[in-house]
Amino acid sequence: MGKILPFRWRKRFPPVWSKHSRQRRGPGLPALALAAVLGGLLTHWAISTATVPEFLKYASVTEAVSSPGTQFGFCRGSGAIDCVIDGDTIEYRGQRIRMIDYDTPEISEPKCASEEALGHRAKLRLLDLLNSGVVEVRAVGNRDEDRYGRKLRLVLVDGISVGNTLIDEGLAWPWKGRRHDWCN
Repeated sequence: MGKILPFRWRKRFPPVWSKHSRQRRGPGLPALALAAVLGGLLTHWAISTATVPEFLKYASVTEAVSSPGTQFGFCRGSGAIDCVIDGDTIEYRGQRIRMIDYDTPEISEPKCASEEALGHRAKLRLLDLLNSGVVEVRAVGNRDEDRYGRKLRLVLVDGISVGNTLIDEGLAWPWKGRRHDWCN
């Protein structure tokens, strides 16, 4: 007949009740949930304590503070005072001001339809923010103007940067020395 080999059962995994089951299967669900919560808290802390950009480290000088009755509108031609041009540029007390701490999508020459739509949302939100409290304009850093002659300023409403609000809402990106690509 031939050789008969004895049959032996092989255990591939230990039974669920084994004391070694966790060592081979990895951490359990409670450990993964705890790791996710700790990771979220660490991320929140890292974002909230992010380093201040180099241009904001210098002493700032408050140039103008609006009175509570100041109302902003949309700029519609020349001669407008206290108006919003786009999501990161305003006309305030006769000066064109480019906010230095953030960048918003372009609405004048967008590269795609989604950039234009997001740019209009940022412009509307900036108008809401500027009309919601006392506006403060600060000169910060060692550059006074950009290459287009706009004043480079930090703009706050009730002591909070409008840039931080727009960034938190996904309508802007922190300024890093060049424009952000909004189409990808």
